[in-house]
Amino acid sequence: GLLDFIAAALAKFVSEEGEGFHPAPGRQRELGFTFSFPVKQLSISSGTLMLLKYFKPSKPWVPMPSAKKVVSKPIPSVPEELEDESINHFLQARFKPRYAVD
Repeated sequence: GLLDFIAAALAKFVSEEGEGFHPAPGRQRELGFTFSFPVKQLSISSGTLMLLKYFKPSKPWVPMPSAKKVVSKPIPSVPEELEDESINHFLQARFKPRYAVD
């Protein structure tokens, strides 16, 4: 899956590094991960998500009848296909009408 691909890509990257980039003996390599959202930082480890002030509260969830059977397509297994699929999902979501309060 996607996480296996990321792990393999990181392993390949680390294996191809020059000698000057290896951690000292006994030390582990550190890896960071971030989400880029506007946040009012309150402390080193907490903050308030600023994006939320622009959205209306949603209506309560109402159960709907079951959807018709959907024909599924296979999950892409080649990284390029996965990337194309991800970009298509992003573009479809990005350019749909927004319901933010101006």
